[in-house]
Amino acid sequence: IKNLGFADGNILVSTPPSSSSVFSYVGGIVGRNEGVIENCYNTGAVSASASSSSSSVYFYVGGIAGYGYEGVITNSYNTGKVSASASAQSPDTYAGGIVGQNSGTISNCYYVDNTNLGVGYGTDTCLKCTATQMKVQATFVGFDFEQVWTMAGDPNYSYPELSDVPHVEP
Repeated sequence: IKNLGFADGNILVSTPPSSSSVFSYVGGIVGRNEGVIENCYNTGAVSASASSSSSSVYFYVGGIAGYGYEGVITNSYNTGKVSASASAQSPDTYAGGIVGQNSGTISNCYYVDNTNLGVGYGTDTCLKCTATQMKVQATFVGFDFEQVWTMAGDPNYSYPELSDVPHVEP
């Protein structure tokens, strides 16, 4: 997946009451990544929740990908809030600003500090930034601002935009 932005949406996965053995991969761009995600961004909220009577619910929730299985994520960012909540019976619930659980490679990925971790479970090489830092081009080391990204697109949008796919306010 290359050069894609998901703007201002709201992704919510919720399990029905008495659910068991449910695996949910929830991401702003993709649920499960086994390939390459490059030059992507998400600005919408991504969340998953289980009812109190659910058991064995596994949530992997991320601003870019829910689960990164040996994939690659590079030159991407998330400003949306990421959260996961499950009952005390649920063994695994991981949420990250970029990826919920990761066993792949992440480079040059940034997320706003409304989420605690860049990677909920796995090696976290993501950079946590304030909203102000996310509006400064110099923050995004590795981003190609000559051909791929711009900070001079939509005057009402202060974050990086893809040059060929400008941000459009809903």
